[in-house]
Amino acid sequence: MPDPRVTRLARLLVDYSTDIQRDDQVLIWAPASTTGMALMLALYQRVLERGGHPNLAPFLRGPEDIFFRFAQEHQLDYVSPLYKMAVDTFDAVIRVEGVPNTRALSGVDPAKQVRQQQAYAPVQQAYLQRGDAGDLNWSPSSQRTRWRRKPI
Repeated sequence: MPDPRVTRLARLLVDYSTDIQRDDQVLIWAPASTTGMALMLALYQRVLERGGHPNLAPFLRGPEDIFFRFAQEHQLDYVSPLYKMAVDTFDAVIRVEGVPNTRALSGVDPAKQVRQQQAYAPVQQAYLQRGDAGDLNWSPSSQRTRWRRKPI
């Protein structure tokens, strides 16, 4: 049985924040984390109940570290066609954040991160413009992750 708090959050995100309707194409996106799987599945179910078409996109933790360590300049400038397609196609994007280690990229050269962000800037701009025009509903959400208290 799913946690009722997760079910309520899914209902809030689907029914209110993104107002999913029949035949809406919905991307449930969890970049760099699978810690929000319970919420992702609850969102998937709720989108189906509302008559929408849910699409799950969970991503494993770790590829960013590898990418920034080994990527060459031309790879930093590359924009994923999957990301561009998501921005251009879906009626709604629900982003589930749940990164257990917020410092994972602290050792990465900031110049590499900036360069990649610049490559994605036009796609990000299209994302924001679609949202402003009412063509794309989006909602970020945070899924609590497990943490341990550091010993004193």
